[in-house]
Amino acid sequence: MVGAAVTAVAAAGPATAVPRVLNLPQVAATHIRQIAAHGDPPALLPGRLPVDARGRLVATAGLTRTGWSIVVGSPGCNGANACSVARFWAVRGGSPSGPVSVRLARGVAGRFTPMSCGASCALPSVSFRVGGATYTFAVSPVGRHHRAQLVRLANQAIAAGPRGAASEAAAAPARRKVVCSQSGDSCMGIYLRAGKIVLRRTYIERYMARDRLCVRYPDRSRACRVAPLRRAGGAWEALAVFPRRGPGTYVVVGIPAARITVT
Repeated sequence: MVGAAVTAVAAAGPATAVPRVLNLPQVAATHIRQIAAHGDPPALLPGRLPVDARGRLVATAGLTRTGWSIVVGSPGCNGANACSVARFWAVRGGSPSGPVSVRLARGVAGRFTPMSCGASCALPSVSFRVGGATYTFAVSPVGRHHRAQLVRLANQAIAAGPRGAASEAAAAPARRKVVCSQSGDSCMGIYLRAGKIVLRRTYIERYMARDRLCVRYPDRSRACRVAPLRRAGGAWEALAVFPRRGPGTYVVVGIPAARITVT
């Protein structure tokens, strides 16, 4: 994973064994905006995260071509299990894994993995597939009933997502490609959707009022649209739709890696 900036998220609480609850969307706000700009998979996360940990906690994140990760832990942890209280990650495609089947909100099927300890302990986890992506939550449990805790967190995330998320995979575009900048602050996607060619560029900030999006058709001709930047969740996007012109390869002008082949 390409490391993103570390964000301080919680001040030290009083010396007590009583768990505290983190507002995860607030804690990881910077990273959620980066994931939104990345475009896919979306940041599907629980809202309230109980933690049984003292001291300051921070969130770190990483992006790849196929997904993302967010880790909540002590400063300087860098994702290590020994000082992490929670790890969340998602990848396009994939399948849920774990020895125990669990039923989640909206009819989503999940898999649970209990905590296991050897030289060190692996956190209990739950994984599930929504909208063509596989999400995994590994969280340090608070007290007993680990499976029930993980199921509650997964249900929070699913309930906060789009209503049609459980069936998104079937409705996803037949062809798509997303290419992000090295910094992760902008991503360009080209899609075949409802028989049209769609160009979608996302930014973590509103760098401009309008964006110019151009596609090169299979016959080497070009077409361009100027689209306004509009708020899209925690990011900004410019969207342009072009007619399909037969089979072949469609390319985003200026970004040769952003291409799809239509049959």
